[in-house]
Amino acid sequence: MANAPVPGAAAPDAVAPEAPATAAAAPTPGLATASTPAAEVLMSVPDVPTPSSEPAVEKEMEEKAVAQREVAIAKEEASLATQRSEFESRSQGLEVRKLELDKLSESLHQWRQELQATASKQVAAEMELEEDRKSLAKRKSHATNMELQLGCQREALKSLKESAVKKEAKLQERTREVEAARAALDTRVQETV
Repeated sequence: MANAPVPGAAAPDAVAPEAPATAAAAPTPGLATASTPAAEVLMSVPDVPTPSSEPAVEKEMEEKAVAQREVAIAKEEASLATQRSEFESRSQGLEVRKLELDKLSESLHQWRQELQATASKQVAAEMELEEDRKSLAKRKSHATNMELQLGCQREALKSLKESAVKKEAKLQERTREVEAARAALDTRVQETV
């Protein structure tokens, strides 16, 4: 059986040493493995390379190697195309997610601003309410003071009224006394005349 030349070998005419006849020969790729006694005999007998068959076999093996490389390259290209397609699909998905995240971030920013504005309004409203409470407390205190003052004034007015009534009674009594004295005086004057 002829030994296959290694691609890139130094000399195409060089032949590797033959394997011993007792060793089991490896099947040639692409050929059916024979199991008949005649095939076993043929496999045990070393092939004698002939000048006409060796270049053809070598060329056929090179063509097979090139074909296998082309198939491997085609598979690799298909795999790379699939990976590129997956990468582009993932990239588009990531771009869509990035846009969604940007929109969410913008919405969150707007909500944060609205919350800050609401918080500022709430603080202002609480301060105004506190001022109103203080003003109401002042008004209540003022009203209480005014009620106390009015009560005091009522008491003073009542006392003045009572005092005026007493004075009027005294005045009427003195007026009567004066009239009685005048009448008595008139009577005396008439008696002396």
